[in-house]
Amino acid sequence: MSRKSETAVLLLMKPKYSQGSGDITELVTTEGKVLEDKRGIRGVRAALCRQYAVDYSSLRRKCRDICGPGVTPLLLSPGYTLVPVKTRAAMFTGDPCYGYVNLRGITEVLPVNEDIYKAEIKTNQGISIKSLTAAKTVINNIRRAELLQKWRWPGDELHYQQRHDLLRLLLKLIN
Repeated sequence: MSRKSETAVLLLMKPKYSQGSGDITELVTTEGKVLEDKRGIRGVRAALCRQYAVDYSSLRRKCRDICGPGVTPLLLSPGYTLVPVKTRAAMFTGDPCYGYVNLRGITEVLPVNEDIYKAEIKTNQGISIKSLTAAKTVINNIRRAELLQKWRWPGDELHYQQRHDLLRLLLKLIN
């Protein structure tokens, strides 16, 4: 693996329908590299939680206790939190619709009115993702993530190296 790919960070992941394969997960790095994981978004989320020793069920309960009902952000390590964003419409009940964007990468949330999309999330890498939820809801999800991050790691500043470990592990799994 080249040195350049070792410093890449997961910027976003989202569920995607693939002709002939069903649900897959699209991963985008801070370098703009797009990867596809044959697992669905729930499988990738579960793998990330296992890798970072995160009990997702406990995290969901704590999120509801602190923030009330809503979608749960992924708190993987200090300074490495993924914010849930609704990226597609459900085809059936229980169909996963939410992807995740790296909290550190979000620079702007803009309201849009393009077909079914209501918000656009811009990142510090010039990559953007559109959401089916309103910009206000996306901003509330960002606030939930920040609040949970402060609860989980009080006084934490940046832990740069830990944020890079996630992509290295994903690249090893895919390659």
